[in-house]
Parts: sequence; C-alpha cells; structure tokens
Amino acid sequence: MSRDDVERFRALGAEDRAERRRKVRVLIPTGLGLNCEVETEVAFRLAGASPERVHLLDLLDGGAGRRLADYSVLTFVGGFAFGDHLGAGFVFANKIRWRLYDQLLGFIEAGGLALGICNGFQTMVRLGLLPGLDGDYRTPRATLAPNDRLGYRDAWVRLAFDANNLFVLEIVLGFVMFGVALDLRLADFKQLLRSPKAPGVGLLCQFVLLPALTWALSRLLRNAGAK
Repeated sequence: MSRDDVERFRALGAEDRAERRRKVRVLIPTGLGLNCEVETEVAFRLAGASPERVHLLDLLDGGAGRRLADYSVLTFVGGFAFGDHLGAGFVFANKIRWRLYDQLLGFIEAGGLALGICNGFQTMVRLGLLPGLDGDYRTPRATLAPNDRLGYRDAWVRLAFDANNLFVLEIVLGFVMFGVALDLRLADFKQLLRSPKAPGVGLLCQFVLLPALTWALSRLLRNAGAK
C-alpha cells in the first residue's frame, strides 16, 4: 500500500472507511501451544477488521475449507508452538514449510500482510519471511541468538504452599502443561489409533533415546574433564 492509497483512504467518509475495514479479513492460526489468539482477535475487531481463528491442523490439512488467499492479513500469535522443544518456532516453521509454504508465498506475492507476535516473530524468522529485505522468502537469512544485553532477569521466587495440597497442584499443572503443549482433540486420538507408529517413535525418542544420549554425553564429558 502506497502513501497515496493511505491518503485516499483518509479522504473517504466514515461509513466508507468502516466498510473498507470490514473487508479486511484476518487469519489467526491457533492451537498446538499457541496462545493470545483471543486478545489478537479482539484487537483486530476493535480496529474494524474481520478476524477469524482457525486451528492450525485444520489449516494444514485443508479441513477448514479455507486458503490463505482468502485473507488480507496472516497473524502468527505468541505462545510456545509445539512446546518449542527444538527451538523457538522451529517445529511450527517446519510444519508450514512442508505443508503450506506454496500457499504462503503466493499470499505474500499477492500483497498479503503477515504479522508476527513474540513466538510468531520467531516462527517468521525460521521460515525466512524475515528480514525478507531481498524478496527471498524461502531462505532463512537470520537466526535467533541470546540477548547482547543483560536486560532479562531470571531469579528464584519463594512461595509458601500447603504440602497437603501438593498432589492436587501436580495434577492441575499436569493438565495445564499437557493441554498447552499439545492441544489434543478427539480427532487426534482417532488418528493415533489409525497410525500409532509415528507417535510411538516420537515417544521412544523423547523419553528413551534422548535421556540416554544426554546421560552418555554427560559421562563422556565428565571423563574427558577428569583427564
């Protein structure tokens, strides 16, 4: 959008401006550890746009009957997509790269706008959408590194609690973390029964091979340090 387009928009009457804003459709992918989608939807609605939340799996599988070309703005919200276990935004970016990337590039080339908030910004960097100064949105040209200033504080906070209620707290935290990281639905359990191999391999790697590798590396480094 050029400066002239902005000036022409400002010259319109109030009703015409409101109608133009309502035509701006905003896609907000949700689920699988993403959050703040409700606040993002409210913010776009207050600006006069027409936001819509769609679960990421429905978007990837095409089950929602929607395409990126149907929207004017794509918003990557914050959170911890897929738990960020392999790095901030890494798994989310790969999901899009292998299953939605042609649509995404077509969306950008057609003039679509993309907004990345927190974890969403990290995902856009992983995808190669940012910085995007040379028009190449396929090749990642930046990386995420630790802050060069000590402006972030990580400190212990002492809390008092009733030891008799600790068991209840553990159950509640378990449900919260399980739900935030996975966002499971009934359809996911049906898919698990139909194709148990991939989840089984993932569980084996996560809870057996990864701890074993970590233990082996710690022993190896300890022995090397002893010499």
